[in-house]
Amino acid sequence: MTGRRRLPFGPFGGILHSLPPFPGEGRLFDLATRLVSLLGGAQREAHLWPGVPFRVDLRDRIQRQMWRARYEPHLTSCLEALLGPGDVFCDVGAHIGYISCFAAGLVGKSGQVLSFEADPLLFAQLKKNLEPFSWAISFHCAVWDENRTITFSRTPNKLESGWGTVGEVRDIPAAEHVPVPAATLDSVFSSLSSSTVAAIKIDAEGSEPRILAGAANLLQSARPAIFLEVNSVLLSAAGCSSERLAKTLLHGGFRLFRLSFQKLAKVPTLAKLEFQDLLCLPEEKAEKLLSNFQAHGFSLC
Repeated sequence: MTGRRRLPFGPFGGILHSLPPFPGEGRLFDLATRLVSLLGGAQREAHLWPGVPFRVDLRDRIQRQMWRARYEPHLTSCLEALLGPGDVFCDVGAHIGYISCFAAGLVGKSGQVLSFEADPLLFAQLKKNLEPFSWAISFHCAVWDENRTITFSRTPNKLESGWGTVGEVRDIPAAEHVPVPAATLDSVFSSLSSSTVAAIKIDAEGSEPRILAGAANLLQSARPAIFLEVNSVLLSAAGCSSERLAKTLLHGGFRLFRLSFQKLAKVPTLAKLEFQDLLCLPEEKAEKLLSNFQAHGFSLC
């Protein structure tokens, strides 16, 4: 690991990771991966970086995507354009660490990765997968707008590990409810020697407004790029809306772009966002970052 991706990763020589998304790929690849699981067992290793194992359970839909290197390829290509050696990356809702491990290889030993996961079982696997990266720190906690204990609803479907939510956003009656510590990003970074962060990824099932509120000082001082998964249904359950979230970011001096595979599309000021992956770039850094994206093969529209 030298701070940049040296070799393709995933099965079949990395071919799957390099393919653009195409209609029907989910069903096709999922069936093939299920057959692999039946023939050779569900516990497998992927290799995001040469010689570094990444452990997955092929019974889980999201982890099947990770094993075949088809989990959020638009985000991994985005991070390749954003991150370099020595950078700091923050992963909120890290799951078992796919994005964290990918980022750890990009920033290298001179950088740092901070990974947050509230689900206790996912956190245990996250911690194992990050062991090869001494510069990656994992936190078993929810990220919120205050420091306290909070209830986390684990996903009730054992084959869908990514649907857990903070109880104050959406309570799932059939779910296992576990108390977990909650912390603000401002409080975490105030306790670290580094006060800089190049990029933050937030995938937190409706908690995004509260997470951003608890990172107000960090966002204004470090001015990171922000990756957000916006789900209007969950935001509504949390007492917010996608329009209000977008306005908060715009007022904070960020440009908003819809992120898809190798493409960035500027979001109109008052656009209604139902379910979108957003990249938010600080206004004062936007032109330089957009040039870097274009150099990495992104189209802008």
